[in-house]
Amino acid sequence: MPVRKPRLTRTEETQFRASLSYLKQMGIGKGSVEEQSVPDPERYTLEQIDYEFARVHDLNDGDVAVVIPAKLIVRKPGFMITDAYLVPSWFDWKIDLDNLENNEAIVREITQGLPIFPPTILNREFVGRTVPQRPCQIQGVIIGTGYSPFPAKFHDETTVTVWLVLEDERDNLFSHEFTVRVDRSVMRARKRRREFYAPVKSTKSSGLYDKVEPDAQIKFPEEVPKKPAKRN
Repeated sequence: MPVRKPRLTRTEETQFRASLSYLKQMGIGKGSVEEQSVPDPERYTLEQIDYEFARVHDLNDGDVAVVIPAKLIVRKPGFMITDAYLVPSWFDWKIDLDNLENNEAIVREITQGLPIFPPTILNREFVGRTVPQRPCQIQGVIIGTGYSPFPAKFHDETTVTVWLVLEDERDNLFSHEFTVRVDRSVMRARKRRREFYAPVKSTKSSGLYDKVEPDAQIKFPEEVPKKPAKRN
């Protein structure tokens, strides 16, 4: 019995075309947006899972960290991913996938609540590879960090869109759309820790060890004159 080959539905292909058009307008990616750029399910599929854990964390001062649970299935070997990054829908700038080694503390903070900890990091399948893809089935998370400030209207649990953009060895550009929710829990936890460990300013004198300003003059008590000795 012949095996039916997986194909994109009409809705999925329409969404893919719309996302590529958006990315092209932004001038992101050097790859082609011709027919060959449509993701080929016979080569690989990448799907979002555990939607409730898909988050974009506001870290302060415009920095964000994105975590997307996903499942990667590579069916045919031989193709090579040469570049990968996330593109947010709210800001015209890429979010990197290749700087996790410099953000280990952040990665630990945003993944410690996942069903599996520590999780498998899927970034390694897309960035820094020196060999072509091999058949595999991997479930893990895609993590991106970078500068992407939120509009003021974005509150906690606001649903937003991010795209994972992949480029292969032929400069073909592939786009995968994900939905994530805005999350400021990490930023609030950091604020509470800073307040807890902040030194308490005291208005009371600490006695002998009061701080003396550099230009201040220290006054010593005047010597008390001795009483003259009594004559016999």
